[in-house]
Amino acid sequence: MVLRSSKSPEQPATSASADSSQDSEVRPYEDLSGRSPTPGGYAQDPLQRPGSLQWFLAIGLLAAIVAIYAQVVEFDFIEVDDPYHVTRNPFVQQGLTTESVRWSFTTWHAGYWIPATWISHMLDVEWFGLHPGGHHATNVLLHAANALLVGFLLFRGSGALLPSAFAAALFALHPLRVESVAWITERKDVLSTFFGLLSIAAYGCYVRRRSLVSYFVSLLAMMFSLASKPMLVSLPIALLLIDFWPLDRMKRMAEVKRCLLEKVPYVLVSLSFGIVTILAQTEAMHLGDAEIVASHHVSLPLRLANASVGAVRYLGMSIWPTDLSIVYPHPNFPGGTPWEAWQVAGAIATLAGLTISALAVRNRRPHLAVGWFWFLATLAPVSGVVQSGVQGLADRFTYVPMLGLCVMVAWSLDEFLYASRSKIQRALVMAAAAVWLLALAFAAWAQTQHWRNTDTIYAKALDAQPTNPMLRTYYGIWLQSAGRLDEATTQYDKAAQTEAYRTVSLLNLGSIARTRNRPDEAIRRYSQVLSIEPDHVDAHVALGEVLGATGQLQRSIEHLDEAVRLSPDNPTTLLALADALNRRPRAASGDARRAVHLAERAVEFTKHQDRRALSTLAKAYGRAGELARASHVRSRMRTLTQSAEMPRSAQSDPSGRP
Repeated sequence: MVLRSSKSPEQPATSASADSSQDSEVRPYEDLSGRSPTPGGYAQDPLQRPGSLQWFLAIGLLAAIVAIYAQVVEFDFIEVDDPYHVTRNPFVQQGLTTESVRWSFTTWHAGYWIPATWISHMLDVEWFGLHPGGHHATNVLLHAANALLVGFLLFRGSGALLPSAFAAALFALHPLRVESVAWITERKDVLSTFFGLLSIAAYGCYVRRRSLVSYFVSLLAMMFSLASKPMLVSLPIALLLIDFWPLDRMKRMAEVKRCLLEKVPYVLVSLSFGIVTILAQTEAMHLGDAEIVASHHVSLPLRLANASVGAVRYLGMSIWPTDLSIVYPHPNFPGGTPWEAWQVAGAIATLAGLTISALAVRNRRPHLAVGWFWFLATLAPVSGVVQSGVQGLADRFTYVPMLGLCVMVAWSLDEFLYASRSKIQRALVMAAAAVWLLALAFAAWAQTQHWRNTDTIYAKALDAQPTNPMLRTYYGIWLQSAGRLDEATTQYDKAAQTEAYRTVSLLNLGSIARTRNRPDEAIRRYSQVLSIEPDHVDAHVALGEVLGATGQLQRSIEHLDEAVRLSPDNPTTLLALADALNRRPRAASGDARRAVHLAERAVEFTKHQDRRALSTLAKAYGRAGELARASHVRSRMRTLTQSAEMPRSAQSDPSGRP
């Protein structure tokens, strides 16, 4: 996937040295099938010669990408992560300012350190405002650039035009690409891959010309890639695979040592970004990211089992993708179905068999070995061995790994065609490959349509997984936030049929009852939650607030007291109890002082930036007779309002983040 190496200019022009130089050069793929390359390094097939055909294929590929993805410029933002990343992110909404750029380099928002991605979103806001069509168009342009880079690098590395074009088309037009392209939030996928491919291109220039400038450009592009998304931390391994084929730089031990030594700076960059990512995920866990917290309860053997089954599932989805969804529940998370022992054993046996086979043919068919190990190496960071999020797998995780599978298919097809002596057989195989590619492209076009808006993406996901309680819960949360309470109630009722999602569904049904001013129904729903989980903090808080609103102040305080006992450092519980105490009759002894203490702690936890906490504290000071302090807090509230200071970290999207 890189530019071919060339003979060193210092090589003496002797016959022996010429042979040696020929050995050290990258062999065009045609050598592997017994075909003689032309002096220019291309096969003597007219279709393989450089010229106008390259432009025709490139333009055809771009036209196909436009035909599939042009529709997205009319699509909306979706209420899954897009608010968290763009539409309700106060820093991104500023566009490219000194403050927003500083934030992008200092935040671990979303559990990652991805300043390049944040800046790209800010640039979109500068150019397009919050019109979603422009943001979508940027994703499509980046994907098109990636597809052309894939074809270019494969062609320059191998000298085989048609296999390179087929691999690029298979990568670009496959339905598994749709999530990364049509979802604005997944800008980090296409942007990270773009810089990763540039890093590989610069590395190819370094190999060809021994240019230190190209080497450092490659390292810099890798840093940009990891600053977009820490996906390509395995790039050093990928470059070693490229050294093996098509660069053919690892024939002798001295060459192997040199290749390994060259990767040391890449490894150091990967380790640095890996440490930063771990710190970001840990910080997100401490800030209460429920998904990351939950992931730490899955044991390593179970994560390894899911990673094995997931890799085999990706292989099947690559051949023919069906029932695609925005989220595939983790089998070991609530609502998921754990894998059977035979499924795990079968997956491990399949992966082991394919790995052994790839190793066995590494010299005769290096494209198979390189493609297979590229798939495994680049999939590893998102395989779930280090779990992040509630998904068991995701379409977007195949964006880079599937490049290896595309190479395996394209070069195997090419080898078969040139080895076959039957023109009819060759014609049938070429027709079958063309029909398969066209079918995948049409499936990608149809899949893209499901990303039109939040309703359509959830409808598609529920059509694929009608019994998925996680999807119904997420969809219900969005419907509730949109004011479509009857539809939300239907989704929660269905999700509540699964034990693991019963409490969250009952909580949300209670919230809907409060919105509809039905306190008795809300009290019943919250009481049901507590009958299932007596220590459920949110249920105690919600029930306490409803009881207080209906005049049952003593029962309200009892539940809020319990919530504070269960979660003493939670500003929400502290403020709820302080508010209830502030409503008690003045004759109640000690209430005012206790309300002051609770509100002061809440203000401290929110770093004096939360208006509700400040309001509760001012009221508590007033009831306690500390009028000067109450006045000072109210002044602080006015300052916050006038200066419109934004919080240092935006809150999570209420729809959840699959």
